[in-house]
Amino acid sequence: MRIVVEELPEAGLELAFGPTDRWAVDAARQGLDGEVLELAGTLRVRRLGPGVQVTGRARAAVAQRCVRCLREVRVVVDGPVSLWYEASPEHAPDQAALTADALDVGFLEGGDLDLGVVLMEFFALEGPTVVRCADPLVEVLEEGPCELATVDPEPAMDPRFAILKDLDLDG
Repeated sequence: MRIVVEELPEAGLELAFGPTDRWAVDAARQGLDGEVLELAGTLRVRRLGPGVQVTGRARAAVAQRCVRCLREVRVVVDGPVSLWYEASPEHAPDQAALTADALDVGFLEGGDLDLGVVLMEFFALEGPTVVRCADPLVEVLEEGPCELATVDPEPAMDPRFAILKDLDLDG
């Protein structure tokens, strides 16, 4: 969902989203890398001087797998949104060094703010980088210990290569 920054009302814009809003579902799925099970929140968008402030609250739950035991788990991210966007610097070299202040700022694309990108960024930053059963954002759906998944140590040989097994290369 794109917002034209110049057309924002002076009081700003408040927008509620949920599981029926395709743009928000896509943002949560991409930001948290999983099937969206639950989604709700509100975003407030206001112009402040040269930039745009996005505040509010967002909650999403997605289905993922624990990287350790491979069991299905539910990852829940719920928290306040507070992001800042500015017009991208004109004539900036491609390899310009970023200052510490610039790392907390997102950039507008041609005067537009894509709320899908804002929401995806929030979920990507707040969600776990690696999903494990023991993480505080993870709800385990199946009982049992989180143990390393077993993998067949020696995969079966492709029968087409069986004849090569008896090949003598030394003599």
